Amino acid sequence: MSAGRKRVRVQGFEIPTGETIGLIRWFPLEGEWQHELVTGVLHGLDADGRVELITGDELRAYDVDVWAVCSAVPEPLRGLAS
Repeated sequence: MSAGRKRVRVQGFEIPTGETIGLIRWFPLEGEWQHELVTGVLHGLDADGRVELITGDELRAYDVDVWAVCSAVPEPLRGLAS
């Protein structure tokens, strides 16, 4: 349950810190579009507005202009699929 946890606005979504989320990015590689998916626990936003995720025992920041928020499972959050 997310009651009482700080909420962070990321790409139009209000997500409680501590929530497990996914971030996905698409990129061209050898003439085909590839994707990379990372999942982790939302820690917050850093001073530059990047999404901070705890992945394993590491805190990493991801640029929201490169990465899109999605659910931590293969299905995207509502409103992201086009």
